[in-house]
Amino acid sequence: NISYNCLDRHLTTWRRNKAALIWEGEPGDSRTLTYAQLHREVCQFANVLKQLGVKKGDRVGIYMPMIPEA
Repeated sequence: NISYNCLDRHLTTWRRNKAALIWEGEPGDSRTLTYAQLHREVCQFANVLKQLGVKKGDRVGIYMPMIPEA
């Protein structure tokens, strides 16, 4: 599972509080998320999808701008 390889496996190591995502937008606009913060965001979004009735095996398409949440 891509989520495990890219995120989950780092949560129990020293990388937990290291940068997982560094985003730079317009000049002066930047954001950094640690593995722990990114995991929290991913779980929140997964719960939203579950509340909307999305189940294992369903396909979901999302169109978003180039922002960290994408």
